[in-house]
Amino acid sequence: MKLRIREAARILGVSISTLRRWENEGKIQAERTAGGHRVYDMAKLRSIAAHRLPESKALTTLVYVHAPDPESLRQRVARITEYCDRQRWKIELVKDAAVVEQNKSLQLLIQRISSGAAARLVLPSRSDLFRFGSDILLSLCDQFSVEIVIANLPD
Repeated sequence: MKLRIREAARILGVSISTLRRWENEGKIQAERTAGGHRVYDMAKLRSIAAHRLPESKALTTLVYVHAPDPESLRQRVARITEYCDRQRWKIELVKDAAVVEQNKSLQLLIQRISSGAAARLVLPSRSDLFRFGSDILLSLCDQFSVEIVIANLPD
């Protein structure tokens, strides 16, 4: 996915003039549109961001957990958190225990994925992928180069 200079600067947390300077210094490469505007490859920006951002601004791992009741939710959160800890992933947990909360969870996932702040989306099981409709999440994650990880944990 190609991004204009404003979005690229936002993802890297720098000013537009800094991106222009980095291009002049050969630190970053931009492509040009037919009209001469700079565009940047999202995957290359993510690689740069991962190496230069401080830990507090590093790309996160989104973790979505759903369960029908609070006790099941607590157990699923514990299992997926342990899984992510073993991978040494910094996580942002999105969880819900009621059908009403699913819309809020979906909105939050869409917002975080489309902001460019997520490196991956972790789901405890394949059934969680279908909770919102797999086409939506797969397409969105593909568009923003977000890896989807299915942990295959027991329910």
